[in-house]
Amino acid sequence: MPDITGIEFLQSLEQKPMVIFTTAFDQYALQGYELDVIDYLVKPIPFQRFLKGANKALTFHQNSKPSVELVISLDR
Repeated sequence: MPDITGIEFLQSLEQKPMVIFTTAFDQYALQGYELDVIDYLVKPIPFQRFLKGANKALTFHQNSKPSVELVISLDR
């Protein structure tokens, strides 16, 4: 996304989708928390950590039935 960051894009949405951030940078974790993302995965992502995030998203999805799903990578 050449004009805005993934965080700016997410902030611009009226209806927030279910999001898992994947990034090589840990400095965006607080913003992710403030935006109610499902999980925040720092690269390189070990499979067990990925699986934990995926299961967390599945549980959230089963309990809330979001209308939109989106994955945002914070790397440019």
